[in-house]
Amino acid sequence: MIRGIQKEFNAQAIELKIFKYWKENKVIEKLRKSRENGENLFILDGPPFATGIVHVGHARNKVLKDILIRYNLMNGYNVFAKPGFDMHGVSIELMLEQQLMLKGKHEIENYGIEKFIERCREFTSENVKKMIEEYQQMGIWFDWENAYVTASNAYIESVWWSIARAYERGMMVEQERVVPVCPKCETAISDNEVEYRNIKASSVYVMAPLKTRSDEFILVWTPHPWLVTGAMAIAVNPEEDYVRVKVKKDDEEYILISCAKTIDKVLALEKFTSTETLETIKGETLKGLEYIPPLLIEMPYHQEVKGEWVHKIVTSKRVLPEHSGALWVSTGMGIAEFEIGQEYGLPVFTPLEIDGTFTSKIINKYARFKFDDANSLIIRDLRDGEVLYAEQEEEIRSGHCWRCGSQLIYIPTKQWFIRTESMHDRLLEMTEGVKWIPEWVGTGRMYDYISNVRDWCISRQRYWGIPLPVWKCQCGNVKVVDSIEGLKKGEGYTEGMSLHIPWIDRVTFKCEKCGKIMMRVEHTLDVAFETGAASWASLEYPRKDGVFNKYWPPNIIVEAIAQTNAWFFSQMVLGLIAFDKTPFRSVFAHGNIVDGTHHPITNVSPGIETPRTLAGKYGYDALRIYLASRAPWVHMVYSEERIRGIHRTLRMLWNVAVFASNYMELDKFEPKEISQDIVRDYLLFEDKWLLSRLENLNQNVQNAVEKYRYDVAWKHIERFIKEDLSRVYIKVIKERVKTRGLSHEKLAAYYVLSEALVRVAKMLAPVAPHISEEIYLGISGKHESVFFEKYPTANKLLIDPKIENAMKIALEIVRGVGEIRSREGFPLRVPLKKVVLKAEKDETFEAIKNCEKIIKMLINASVTEILPPGRDWDALILEVVPNQNAIGLVYRQWASKIGHLLKLQSAKKVKEGIERGEYTLGIEGQLVRILPNMVTFNTKLPDKVVSCKITGGVVYVDLNLSDDLVKHSVIRNFARMIQEMRKEMKLDIDDFIDVYVATDDTVQSMLQESAEDIKKMTNARNLEFVSGEAYGDYVVEWNLSNAALIIGITPLYFKSTLEKFMAIPGMTYERGKALFNAGFISIEKLSTATAEELQGIPGIGKTFARKIVAYFRTPQVRAEEKPAEPGVETTEEKREPEKEVTAEVSMPEKPASPEKTPELPKEKAQPPGISRENLEREKENFVKLMMTKYTIPGLGPSKARALFDAGYRSVEQLAGAKFEDLARMPT
Repeated sequence: MIRGIQKEFNAQAIELKIFKYWKENKVIEKLRKSRENGENLFILDGPPFATGIVHVGHARNKVLKDILIRYNLMNGYNVFAKPGFDMHGVSIELMLEQQLMLKGKHEIENYGIEKFIERCREFTSENVKKMIEEYQQMGIWFDWENAYVTASNAYIESVWWSIARAYERGMMVEQERVVPVCPKCETAISDNEVEYRNIKASSVYVMAPLKTRSDEFILVWTPHPWLVTGAMAIAVNPEEDYVRVKVKKDDEEYILISCAKTIDKVLALEKFTSTETLETIKGETLKGLEYIPPLLIEMPYHQEVKGEWVHKIVTSKRVLPEHSGALWVSTGMGIAEFEIGQEYGLPVFTPLEIDGTFTSKIINKYARFKFDDANSLIIRDLRDGEVLYAEQEEEIRSGHCWRCGSQLIYIPTKQWFIRTESMHDRLLEMTEGVKWIPEWVGTGRMYDYISNVRDWCISRQRYWGIPLPVWKCQCGNVKVVDSIEGLKKGEGYTEGMSLHIPWIDRVTFKCEKCGKIMMRVEHTLDVAFETGAASWASLEYPRKDGVFNKYWPPNIIVEAIAQTNAWFFSQMVLGLIAFDKTPFRSVFAHGNIVDGTHHPITNVSPGIETPRTLAGKYGYDALRIYLASRAPWVHMVYSEERIRGIHRTLRMLWNVAVFASNYMELDKFEPKEISQDIVRDYLLFEDKWLLSRLENLNQNVQNAVEKYRYDVAWKHIERFIKEDLSRVYIKVIKERVKTRGLSHEKLAAYYVLSEALVRVAKMLAPVAPHISEEIYLGISGKHESVFFEKYPTANKLLIDPKIENAMKIALEIVRGVGEIRSREGFPLRVPLKKVVLKAEKDETFEAIKNCEKIIKMLINASVTEILPPGRDWDALILEVVPNQNAIGLVYRQWASKIGHLLKLQSAKKVKEGIERGEYTLGIEGQLVRILPNMVTFNTKLPDKVVSCKITGGVVYVDLNLSDDLVKHSVIRNFARMIQEMRKEMKLDIDDFIDVYVATDDTVQSMLQESAEDIKKMTNARNLEFVSGEAYGDYVVEWNLSNAALIIGITPLYFKSTLEKFMAIPGMTYERGKALFNAGFISIEKLSTATAEELQGIPGIGKTFARKIVAYFRTPQVRAEEKPAEPGVETTEEKREPEKEVTAEVSMPEKPASPEKTPELPKEKAQPPGISRENLEREKENFVKLMMTKYTIPGLGPSKARALFDAGYRSVEQLAGAKFEDLARMPT
């Protein structure tokens, strides 16, 4: 028998329940164990920073990975899912700086590096725990107990081994180069860490005076005035045209040299009296001209520096014909400038320190000013020196630190580089061996990045990271340590020591060349290098090789597309260094979650809810589906409304499952024992249709999932839930399922419903695991978890296109009629008098015939009529339309008369006569023959009839209302109101109720005529009409057919009573119901009944009546079932109280004080000569009296009956009752 499903859809409660279920039953461990002999599948997790914050972008990444994990587990793979966390990096340091209120590296050093590192370790370790907890709540099935962290000694050792391989193979070198530097973080960074942003900047055109030409200047534009301070030369493009223009302003004349393509715009920046183009020359002709540095006084270094090309014009094709077409070659302040300087042997010079301040090591006017703060001073000095041509504020694209957002500077520093430029060809070759999803990530984005990549700066000037394992001697000797064993050979090593700064720096080596002490270089590694080794470092290779040999390389990695030039690239480089192969087989790249401005969501995105907050509203399953509901490789615009919509769809699925569970449980249906072979002969049209739709769904979902199109899979599933299952099939089978007893047709419906729910649960399980698990366990429970099931595959033989096409036509009719109802204001609850379905094609006719009952039910029509092709509806009004032109050609002067007479004839007879070729009219004593071309025929709809066109036919809808239809509508609405009240009271479908109604005479009359039908529809034992106000435990005012209506409901809790009745041998549902209807509404009442009282009840009889009485005479039963006397301690009271006790059988509590408990009046024995029927009648009169004449707050019919049963048979007795007596009564 099925386990059943709770009524209320509470996503959070379901998820918590399933989370506990998996944990307590060790489901994940058992599942992994069962898949050990399957094909290995290694899914490597790209480690997020251990910030402790999980945003929706993180969630999308983990959900897509989890779908892969669960899907492949269901398909029998031995999934090795290795999660990880990047605990290192500047991002973590910046968070700690903020927490500790430190500013910059110097304050960290004052605080104490050792203490700072310990705090970093504690902070990230705690964050990892928080993030794992949230990911687990999200339902992410990585192997969290064995997550790798980049701060562990084992991981660091693997990275060191990789570094050593790079050094051994000549792929790692130390060089001084110009690199991007973050002045806030005070460290070099790599090119792929640069984030470009548009900013407002004060750009300047500077006039550099030519030394050998009086009053002639070359114009040089720069968006950063501070670059002028370090310029060693000026570069122009040798192939571009430049012009020499004589300009006059007031009484001053001079010559400007600028790019020919932009000269008009440049000249427009000043108000010249006149301009004259002297000549156009190539940039090559300017090469070698010497100029006077504009800031010669402010930067005395320019007075001292020497060199063949210093302060001269050089040429480079790198210079673009934009602005003035000339570039300041600030050799120590830009990468392109550095490379141009190298070509000409220019000195590498920068006046900036690593923190972005102008140095005080050389004399200069701007010492200790931040580079951007110095701009205003530099512009002023240029203006004072009369070399500032123009100043503009414009938007430029500038590099920023992706971690802290600071504007970057470029300065020369000595760093360690991986020689990636020399790896181009091999890296491009490696990309071809990878399966890229989507393909363009590899063939486009990755290919382009590799083709243009520079050498990779891997050294950082920070603290919390993997220390670069390089020791250097003053003599130049270098030692690279590749393992802990190698480290042990140094001085200062202690067993189990942390490999971080500052402990690692206490280890020294004796130089093998000169015998001096070798010290470690003061660098940490780029975290991208650290994580690039993750595929083997996470397995602790090469120290341990067992797991590595079994699983490496990973079958798939799943990360954001932005990781193309980050983690994807770094892994490829390290794979080439360590193994000369790509360290993964396939890449699944996905888009970001973006905000309304299309910026990727981060930890600090305003107005964006966290996954935990969203789950608190809609549950994690709704969030998971949402995160997978767009093509994975596109960016998703954040939308809480879409999550809300998915939550509504899951509620619909849940409601279907609850409906199925309730009735299946009632009929003790066991899905495991029923197969399609058993029910095949009893499947109705709608059953076959849903099974076909289910197989179609399965086929579409399976195809989509295999292509990683989880969004397409969800669209199919969502449509099936909302349209096929909820809005069609459930409505069609509802009445079949509600009938008592388990017929063959009902069994078939149960089979189809359970098959659909279990199959949907299986298909949905990888993306929405919690609700899928709960539905699976509640309906099927064949295995301990849905994930032990094989992911379902479609049985194409069960797909029936003919049935589906027929149902498609039927549903088109339903939609058409629905649109007519909506347009005409005719509610669905009001039955339609008649709907005529006219087919114009044979296949349409057959389809409508097969689906007639379904159509009739779904459109709520009293009568439907189907017309085959060629037959018109008799009720259509036929009109004859004379063709005056055709008539006039034959009968000339009689044409108008004939037309008039034709309109007066029966159009039907005219048409029949013409079709026979014999129709004539009498005109002025003569017969005239009417030819076919003389008339046409139109049809007109009868009054209040509306039509709509469907594929292959027409639908006619009669909107006329009859008294019977009005009555039927009133009854259905009334029953619906009661059902809504039952739902609000959370009553079981099998619980009986008493209904009390107060309304006007007209409505009462209609309801009374159908009272028995209403009671069946609402599971009411009594339906009573009262004057004034209705009473009951739950009373609601309604409006029905424009009349006031008050409904009161009192639940009788039949289900709980029946459960106790079923303990009696031979008891059945029908017998229990008969006893309940006869007034035995509790086990206590039944225990006092005599055989004579019972034998007259339908379905009981003498024999079973005696069995019931004998049952209660058994000593053990009397002790268990008979209510205890108030104030008397019984063995029953000493036992553990039952978990679930209904109001009718509540037992009085034992008093806390030792004083004698006041006794309740005992139920009076039935007086001789008074039948039980009379006693019940007296009780109901008492109840009515209490409900109508006396208003006691909180006193409903069930409590009034309890008072009567306790001996209070009149108001006087009740008025004389003691408070203590009443307080001891069951509530």
